[in-house]
Amino acid sequence: MAKKRINGIYFIKNKVAEKFYIGCSQDVRQRINSHKSSFRRGENIKGIQKDWDEYGSCAFEFGLLEEVQKENILEMREQFYIDKIKETNNLYNIRPAREKTRSGNDSSLSFTIPIELKKEFQKVAKVNAQNPSLLIRNWIENYVKENK
Repeated sequence: MAKKRINGIYFIKNKVAEKFYIGCSQDVRQRINSHKSSFRRGENIKGIQKDWDEYGSCAFEFGLLEEVQKENILEMREQFYIDKIKETNNLYNIRPAREKTRSGNDSSLSFTIPIELKKEFQKVAKVNAQNPSLLIRNWIENYVKENK
């Protein structure tokens, strides 16, 4: 029987250095296996590969942080965890999740906001002297929490 594909946020933890890599995938199991293969070939992300070579595979743990039902919020949820761990300076990730987006959307997140809604946010932001991007981000975060 085939194993269920899991959309979600995963981690790679260096147990010696207490350092993390956070990623997202539409198939977490396959993505973690891909990382493990890359480590064995010496072809993974530079900083984490160096530690893998130094400490060995036993020093690393792989796991699922969160199963995400809606694919269009994967990168936003990944960024949530990156931001949480970034505060501790124990993170291998070198750039925000939203910079990895290849969707071409005019949003810094991984889904498109209809132009009409975007204009409404801009009006509200102007009236309340707020940054429209921050207002949109807060709205999205609240929406995700309510619809998780």
